[in-house]
Amino acid sequence: MNTKDGNFRLVKISLSMFAGALISGGVFAQTLPGVSVTASRPTEKIVGRSHTTDAPIVVTSITSVVNYSDLDIATHIGAVALENRVKNAAQAACTELYKNNQFVESDVRSCTNVAADKAMVSARAAIDAAEKEKNAHAK
Repeated sequence: MNTKDGNFRLVKISLSMFAGALISGGVFAQTLPGVSVTASRPTEKIVGRSHTTDAPIVVTSITSVVNYSDLDIATHIGAVALENRVKNAAQAACTELYKNNQFVESDVRSCTNVAADKAMVSARAAIDAAEKEKNAHAK
């Protein structure tokens, strides 16, 4: 992936992950609550070559963190909003992961479903904990 002047083009995956984190309410500090969403491919995606060794640079997964510090996930509305953010982050990561490769739409759909399902385990645990805390304070 050389440009005309011989410099290597920077892979836009990290930029798109950052943009995706911004769009989905990404984490900017380690103290904010978040759910990790990881999109994985069964095969490697070569995105460039090392400047020093010419070895291929491959991507087999993309992970983003969905921030929910602005949501009251102990409420139905907050829980649904978190679920939507997780699904949107999974869709964005899978779309980016399969971009510019030969694939069928079902690959992206399958990747999205798997990534969202795995991330929802953590999201549901956070929702359950928030609901228990809210109920404990209500007593």
